[in-house]
Amino acid sequence: MIASKIIFCVLALMSIVPLCGLRAQEADSNRVLLFPPILINGSRTDEVSMAPYGLSWRVVDVDGAESRLGLSEILAGIPGVEVQDRFNFAVGDRISMRGFGARTQFGVRGIKVFVDGLPATLADGQTTLDHVDLGAVRRLVVLRGPASAIYGNASGGVIRIETAPLDPGGRGLEMRAGGDGFRRVQGSSSGRTDGAFYSVDVTRRSYDGYREHSKSEHSRLTASASKTVGDSELRVSVSVVDFDALNPGSLNASQLAANRDAANGFNVVQGTRKDVTQGQLGVAWRRRGGVELDFTVYGLFRKLDNPIPVRVIDLDRTAAGARGEFSGSAALGAFPVSWVLGASTDYQRDSRRNFANEAGSRGALTLDQLEGVLNVAPFVQAALEVTERVNLHGALRYDRVRFDVADRFLADGDDSGGRTMHAWSPSVGIAFQLASGSVFYSNFSTAFETPTTTELANRPGGSGGFNTGLQPQRTRSVELGWRGSIGSYVRVDLGAYRAVVTDELIPFEAESTGRTFFRNAGSAIHRGVELGASLERPLFRLNVTYTFQDIRFDRFSVGGEVYDGNEIPGSTPHRSDFQLSYTPPGWFLTLRAVTASRVAVNDANSEFSPSHVLLNLRVGAQRIRLAGLVFGSHVGVNNVFDRNYISALAVNAFGGRYFEPGPGRMIFWGGTVGSR
Repeated sequence: MIASKIIFCVLALMSIVPLCGLRAQEADSNRVLLFPPILINGSRTDEVSMAPYGLSWRVVDVDGAESRLGLSEILAGIPGVEVQDRFNFAVGDRISMRGFGARTQFGVRGIKVFVDGLPATLADGQTTLDHVDLGAVRRLVVLRGPASAIYGNASGGVIRIETAPLDPGGRGLEMRAGGDGFRRVQGSSSGRTDGAFYSVDVTRRSYDGYREHSKSEHSRLTASASKTVGDSELRVSVSVVDFDALNPGSLNASQLAANRDAANGFNVVQGTRKDVTQGQLGVAWRRRGGVELDFTVYGLFRKLDNPIPVRVIDLDRTAAGARGEFSGSAALGAFPVSWVLGASTDYQRDSRRNFANEAGSRGALTLDQLEGVLNVAPFVQAALEVTERVNLHGALRYDRVRFDVADRFLADGDDSGGRTMHAWSPSVGIAFQLASGSVFYSNFSTAFETPTTTELANRPGGSGGFNTGLQPQRTRSVELGWRGSIGSYVRVDLGAYRAVVTDELIPFEAESTGRTFFRNAGSAIHRGVELGASLERPLFRLNVTYTFQDIRFDRFSVGGEVYDGNEIPGSTPHRSDFQLSYTPPGWFLTLRAVTASRVAVNDANSEFSPSHVLLNLRVGAQRIRLAGLVFGSHVGVNNVFDRNYISALAVNAFGGRYFEPGPGRMIFWGGTVGSR
C-alpha cells in the first residue's frame, strides 16, 4: 500500500511539471440538455430528439464549482435519478433509477454503467465506480428505464460517462480543500507524439470524515492514448486505483439521537474497513463510413480486503470482456432503416475467502471458494422511419449467464455447483415529432437482472456455494413521455411509467452479523412521473427537476407477515432539485436546493427516514488571465443551514440500524491554474 502511494506521488509530480503549462478549467454549462442533436448509445441509430424513452444528456461543470466529493454533484438535476451520498467510501454512493438500484448495500446495482465506452458493470451485474475520476467527467448520457435492450442485465437504465482529455500539450493542476479534513489534488498532462494523442491524469484525495471511524484515502491514475488513421480510430486506456476507507456503519434511532457523529460501536471494535487495489486496461477500435464497426475489449483485476463486523472478506477478482457492434442504414421498401447488430461477452472470476473477524484481524478460515460468471449476449436494434415525423424502434437481446462455484473449504461438505440464468429481452417504441419540434414517445420494454456473485454467495445459513433459492428478477415496463420547448427559452422533459417486477431482489439482515442477505419478493409495482425543465438566458440559467415514484410490493410475505401494498424500502417518493446559476463575465454564483420526502426503511414500513431540505451555495471567479496563465477560484458551502438529515439508508438492517446521517455545514475552497 505504501509503495503504491509513493508511485502515485511520483506520477503526480511528473504530470504537473512544468507549472508554466498548467491548464485552466473552462467555465461551461452545468445543465441537462433535454434533446440536443447528438447520437446516443453504441448503435448511433437514434438521435436524442427522436428517442422513444426517457433520456437526458448533460454537459458537466468544468469551472471547478463543485467539491467533487460525491456522485450526486455529477448527476444533479437529472429527472428520475437518485443518488444517496453515504459519505462512507467503504461502501460508496447508491444510485437508483425508478427505484431500481435502491436495494444495493455497496456499489451500484440494477444500472448499467459505461466509462469512455468500457463497461464498469461486470458479468454478474455489479458495478464499482472507484476508478472514475469525478474531476475528469465532462459528459453524461442517461437512459432511464429498461428500454435500451442492447445493454442487458439491468432494470433501471444506463449511464454512459465520458471524460474529456486536455488539449494537446496542456498541463493542469487543480486543488480543493474543505471541512472534515477534505483535500483533493489533481494533476493532468497531455500531448502528441508520432501522430498519437495521449493524456495522463493523477488524483489524490483524502477525507477524515464527519463521523468517527470514517477516514479514507484515495489515489487514482488514468491514462489514454489514441490514434486516427483514415476512417479508423484506435484508443487504449488504463486506470489504476488504490484506496482504503474505514466503515463507521449505520445507526439506529437511539444512537442517532445520542450522537449523530458517532460510529457504530461494534464496527469500531471490529475494525471494519475496505482496502482496494484495482487496475483496468481497455482497447477500443472504431471504423466510420458505410457500415460502421465498434469493437472494445477490456480486462481488470481487483484485490479486496474487507473486514465487516463478524467476517473478514478476502477477494481476488479478475474480469475480461469484449463487445462488437456493426451499424448502418438500409431501406425497407420505401422506408429508411437504421440498424445495429452485435454481441457482448463478459467473464468474471472471483477467488473468495472468509475469515472470522477477531478485532479487525483474520481468525479461522470459514469459507474458501472459486466463483466464475460467463455472460454471452447477442442483440439487435432497428429504427424505421415511417414518415419524417414518425419513427418506430425495436430491440431484442438474449442473455445467458452461467454461474459456477468450486468449493475449496470441505470441512462442512462440498458446496460446489452451478446455475444458469437466461432470458430474452425485447423492447418496442414509437416517437412522433410535432411541427414545433417537440416529441411524444411511448415504449414497452422488458429487463432481466441476475443476482450478483456476492448476493448468491451470502447464504443466511453460513454455508458455502451459491444460494439455490435466489432467482433473477424480471421487469415489464410501459412508458409515455413528451419533450419539447415552450417559447424560445424553456425546455421540458416529462415522462410517466409503470413497471411490473417479478421476483424483485430485496436485502435483509437475518441476525446481528453486519452481513446483508437477499430474498425474492413475489411481485412489485414501480410507477412514477419524471419532470425536468430548464430556462436559459444570457446571464441566468435555471434547472428544475421533480421526481415522483410510488414503488410498492404487490405480493410479498415473509415468516407469516404479509407486506402486500407496502412501500419498498429505500426509494424516495417525492424528490426535487432546483438550481439557479448567475454567470456574468469573470465570475459565477450558483444556488442549489434539494428536497426529499420521508423514506420507508424496512419491509414492514414501521419506521421512516424523515424528509429534509438542503441548500448549497457556490461563488467564484473564472478564467482570470494573468502573466500568460489562466486562474480560477471558488468557495462553496454545502448544507448552508446546517440541517440534520439522513444521507443514506441500510434497508432492513438488524436492530433498527437503518440510518447513515449526512454531514452538517461544510465549507470548501477550490482553485485551478493553467494556460490555453
